[in-house]
Amino acid sequence: MPTDNKPPPILRKRSERSAITVNTNNDTSTSMNYTAVVAAAKDKANSVVHSARAWLTPSTEWTSSLTQLESLSTVMFSPLAAHPVYRSESMVKALQLMQQQQQRQQTPNSTNALAAPRDLVLHGKMYAWPSSAVLLQADIPETNNPVSLFQGFASAYPSLAKTSRSPKRNRAKKKKQPTDTKPNRQNKDMPRSLTQIISEREKRVRDCDKISMQKSSTANEIDQINLQINELLSKRQALEQKWEKLEEKDIQLQLIIDDLNDAIMEIEEGGSISGRAARSDRGNESDSDDDEVEPGTCFKTLEGHTDDVVCLDFNHPKGMLVSSSMDGTIKAWDLYRNRCLGNLEGHTGVVRCLHLNEARLLTGADDHTIKQWDLSLIPPPQPSFSSSSVFSSTPSSPSLTAIDGGIVSETFTLEGHQGEITALDANQSSAVSGSNDKTIRQWDLETQQCVLTLDVMWASKNGGGLVDSWLDTALNYGYAAHDFVGALQFWDFALASGTSDGKIRMWDLRTGQAHRTLPGHSAPITCLQFDQVHLVSGSLDKTIRIWDLRTGSVFDTLTYTTPVSSLQFNASKIISSGTSNTIDVYNRTSFQHSGLVGHKQHVNSIRFRNDVLASGGSDNIIKLWSIVMNTIPSEILQDVFRKCESTGDLINCALVCKRWSCLALEILWYKPTFHVRLPTSSNAWITFFTIIQATHQTTFPYASFIRRINLSPLSILIEDLHIMTLRSCKRLERLTLAGCSKLTDIGLCTLIHEIGSKLVSLDLSDVYQITDATITEAATSCPQLQGFNLSMSRFHHSITDASVTLLAAQCIHMKRIKLNNCSHVSDQTAIALSMHCPRLIEVDFMNCNVSNQALISIFNNNRELRELRLSQADNPDIQIDDAAFTLAPRLHQQPYYQQLRLVDFTGISRISDIAIDILVQAAPKIRSLILNKCSQITDHGVLAISKLGRYLHFLHLGHCSNITDTPIQRLALVCPRLRYLDMASCVNITDASIAELAKHLPKLKRIGLVKCNRITDAAIQSLAKHARITNSIERIHLSFCSRLSVQAIAELLNKCQRLNHLSLTHVPSFMREDLQRFCRSPPKDFTELQRNAFCVYSGPGVQHLKDYLNAMQLEQEFNHEPLENQQQQQPDYRLTDDRMSE
Repeated sequence: MPTDNKPPPILRKRSERSAITVNTNNDTSTSMNYTAVVAAAKDKANSVVHSARAWLTPSTEWTSSLTQLESLSTVMFSPLAAHPVYRSESMVKALQLMQQQQQRQQTPNSTNALAAPRDLVLHGKMYAWPSSAVLLQADIPETNNPVSLFQGFASAYPSLAKTSRSPKRNRAKKKKQPTDTKPNRQNKDMPRSLTQIISEREKRVRDCDKISMQKSSTANEIDQINLQINELLSKRQALEQKWEKLEEKDIQLQLIIDDLNDAIMEIEEGGSISGRAARSDRGNESDSDDDEVEPGTCFKTLEGHTDDVVCLDFNHPKGMLVSSSMDGTIKAWDLYRNRCLGNLEGHTGVVRCLHLNEARLLTGADDHTIKQWDLSLIPPPQPSFSSSSVFSSTPSSPSLTAIDGGIVSETFTLEGHQGEITALDANQSSAVSGSNDKTIRQWDLETQQCVLTLDVMWASKNGGGLVDSWLDTALNYGYAAHDFVGALQFWDFALASGTSDGKIRMWDLRTGQAHRTLPGHSAPITCLQFDQVHLVSGSLDKTIRIWDLRTGSVFDTLTYTTPVSSLQFNASKIISSGTSNTIDVYNRTSFQHSGLVGHKQHVNSIRFRNDVLASGGSDNIIKLWSIVMNTIPSEILQDVFRKCESTGDLINCALVCKRWSCLALEILWYKPTFHVRLPTSSNAWITFFTIIQATHQTTFPYASFIRRINLSPLSILIEDLHIMTLRSCKRLERLTLAGCSKLTDIGLCTLIHEIGSKLVSLDLSDVYQITDATITEAATSCPQLQGFNLSMSRFHHSITDASVTLLAAQCIHMKRIKLNNCSHVSDQTAIALSMHCPRLIEVDFMNCNVSNQALISIFNNNRELRELRLSQADNPDIQIDDAAFTLAPRLHQQPYYQQLRLVDFTGISRISDIAIDILVQAAPKIRSLILNKCSQITDHGVLAISKLGRYLHFLHLGHCSNITDTPIQRLALVCPRLRYLDMASCVNITDASIAELAKHLPKLKRIGLVKCNRITDAAIQSLAKHARITNSIERIHLSFCSRLSVQAIAELLNKCQRLNHLSLTHVPSFMREDLQRFCRSPPKDFTELQRNAFCVYSGPGVQHLKDYLNAMQLEQEFNHEPLENQQQQQPDYRLTDDRMSE
């Protein structure tokens, strides 16, 4: 070990050595140039290289330095060596080892030579070199030095402790760098010191280490992704294998289905299932069965029952048929092989109803039980070559003979009824049955449990009298007197049942309640069926009724000569049977009947599928008939035809075939339209009446196509002779004869008597020659009448209470009735209508002789009322006052009239604020309220009206002179949807009210301010100021407002672009010839004085007036003359006629 305290030069930092060298050279010679500096650097570098080479050369003494080498490798290659700090210290230690090797070579005889490599020489002092394990396990000592670790680190390695600047500054610095290119080039040309080189190398090494770490992290992520990919690939492989298995199963099932479809097609086309052997099994009947059969003929007869056939059903025209008879047997028939498969034995009574769905059969019998059978378990019949089968006399109608013996047992039995099962219907999971115990039960076919019981007797209340009265009739025709539930059908949660009281009840199976009853039949119901729109029912009263389920009314009625026992319908036909030997087929398109004749006694049951009909009767046989059923229902075709945009398209559809012609022509003739008003152009209507009169000679029944007809355009031509031809329009629903003043009771009574059964609406307004005779005929012949218009333009005295009271009693479905100016109609009519017609929604008694009693009756009985008109403007004897409102108890049940929307009390001057307050509270949704000439209305009444709020759209307060600004301002605030407001002759209204209306009513279209003398230009400017009202206002009435100027009206016209009506009669500033030339013509009945003061601008006249006033404005600006100075002095017309107030 050297004794000198100075550390050897090798232990100095290279930066210090360089600095000392440079300083020394600078002191010795200031003139040393750049070449000398470079040479000195090269010499120092060479000496360092030689020292390193000598140190790395192995020697004999190097083996003793393994411990130091181990420590050095531990530090150099440890995980912490990646940090630049450890790399710098490692370099220092390496240099220390080099120094020790040089000293050992210089003093080979020293006693301490062996221990030297094991000691650490740092700054001239010797330290024991610790092992790697000690270095790694040693704790970092705590120090009391006030200098922090970070500060010491920054002092030792300033290049590593530089704080990072913000990204924005770095970007700014990068942007500035390219501009300063010359200094950078000079720096590149300048030589760098060893310290700079080492610093740069350390920086690059750190960057390399960072990249290595990022590569390692990225590799780990890639490995994880690869693992996930492998896992997903394995899952995909498993799913692909599963999909392949499913695809194989799917292919196998498709092949099986194709084979089954081929077999079905062969059967339907007349082929065989298993070739000729199966064909021979079918017997001699196969050839005749495969031939095409003419529609309407019997092609097969089934014989085997020994008593009346009660009911039957089949699942396919060449499938299986099941029949039940009074002989107590249930037989199954194979319609393809033409064989009777045998009997179904299990019931101890007669089976009165059955339902077959594919292979599942449900039967209900007199033994109070319901049994389910699986017909797919029936074994196929054995081949038989015997010729003992019985045939009918004609080849086209072969017979099948039954065989005896039970063939299959029931699946299960449903028990619960206490009487005979008389009606049955089922779907895939449920069944509904009706019994003689006067109950209807719903069954769950999966659990074989009864889930709901409906008490029909409780719903019918008192139906026993009707049953008893028809007992004898039922027995005479062979029907069981105990069939209390004659028929039923259900779909989803909807159930329809027909009972012996003649009523049809609609049940909700979710609640078990009957929510609708359809009364109409006068005898027990034996059969029914319904679809989405109609319900068809048959009864012992010899009628079939077609009900409209949307309205609950009878859509059509078919009358027969015998009671109806069974029926089935679709969109094109209704097939029914009764106590006659004929099966009736009613075409719903052509409205024609046709019959199928073949049974020898009356037919008890029918069922059709596709184009095959099966019927069983009291002659103990079953017949199969060929019928033609339309593939597309007529309703669907008509809906398609209605989409045609032009009449030409419908005519083209009519040329396709007769059926399409009938449907297309029905649309064309549904509502004939006439535009003829002059006798010189009467060819169209003459042709129309000629075609209607000759219906029996035409190809199509044009008269039956007409449902609605309006002859008002021909009012001056129509006479009794013309409307007589409409008697052939049996399906007419709406007839409008308004203004046909030449009609009399003779023609009207004849027409109404012929077509009244289907008539729903009748309009006889302004037919002045009618009397009570026409009204009486309408009451007796129009039971379905819902709308009747008898309004007259002038007082009519030929219609009295007697006829209208009868009309109310007979037409209980009445919803709308108008009796305007029928002066002899009094309280008796109003009370009868309110009592007998509870569904009234529109009542018009304008100028009728009604009083408080009529109004009280209407309030108490017609809660669904929507429109109530009691205008008494021309009736001097007004008998309605506040008592009508205070004495009506229903009006005090607030809110009572939820549907009331229009009320017209014009001229009823005796009602006050009390009546209005009660009315508003009882009917809080009134939209239109007309109180014209109700002079007792004050501010309190208008404040009550304001409670209607957003529901109020139309308000007429004309001649209510007691009203002031306060309630009007309130209306403006709380009634934002007000569209029409008339305040004519409200003399206390000022500009303040108009300002509030303009500010708060954005939808106001019409405003009436006639004779509001306190209105000035400020009100007009308010209307023109607010943009929201200027975009909506269309009509303004300002007649007799004498304080208005031309400038204000001109501003109003320029702002209100939608204004098309402006009334300025008797406004002094507009009583000028140059302004009145744009007015419309006054009415013909005006006097000369009224004509001179008339000033109403409408349509184009409003635009012409605006253009003229704008031109005048430009002219006065050019001449610097006020617009008012251009006005000419006009005479002051002072009008007092109320007609000028509009």
